[in-house]
Amino acid sequence: MSKETGDILFALLLLSGIIVVFVWIARKIRARGGSMMHTVFGATYELQNTEKRAAIEQLVDQKVKKMEEQETDEPKDKAGETK
Repeated sequence: MSKETGDILFALLLLSGIIVVFVWIARKIRARGGSMMHTVFGATYELQNTEKRAAIEQLVDQKVKKMEEQETDEPKDKAGETK
C-alpha cells in the first residue's frame, strides 16, 4: 500500500468518526427535545388563546413529571410516601 492510499484511508476514517460523533450528539439532543422545542413554546405562547395556553402548560407539566420520574426511577406519587 502506498503512502497516498494510507493517507486517503486515514482521512476517510477520521471523517467517518467525526460524522458518527455528530450523529450521536444530534440523536441525543433530539431524544430530549433540545432547546429548540423550548424556544418554540416560549415564542408562540403569547400568540395562543387561554385554552391553548392551558393545554401547553399541561403538556409541559406532564413532560416535567415524566423527566423527574426518569431521574428518580420511581413514580412522582410514590416518591413522597414514607413507610
